[in-house]
Amino acid sequence: MEPLPQFSPFRFPEMALVITPQDALLLAEHPDDLARINPQRLLCHLDATLGETAAQIASFAKAQGVLPNVMFDLKLIILCKDDPVPELMSFAAQVKAAGFRPASVLVCPSVDRQSTPP
Repeated sequence: MEPLPQFSPFRFPEMALVITPQDALLLAEHPDDLARINPQRLLCHLDATLGETAAQIASFAKAQGVLPNVMFDLKLIILCKDDPVPELMSFAAQVKAAGFRPASVLVCPSVDRQSTPP
């Protein structure tokens, strides 16, 4: 009888909590609330179709300033009406100006939400 193969220990992926700009502002005021859920990461949902992207980014930066040891990721819903490069460069400048430092950025054209389930 052959020995059973050795399996490495299972690893569960890190869990992220999705937050909106409004959630980020509340979290900045009440950072201890995060301990109740204790996610490994926060996924910041920024939707350019809602307008005022600089204000949305500033909200995430404010929360990050209060919670510097939490990983913040950015899900960026872009308009993508024409060439996306100018739009993405504008977002990059806004992120830098706000002092927001996401660990990763996921870019999603807004039109994809019409045909791709979230």
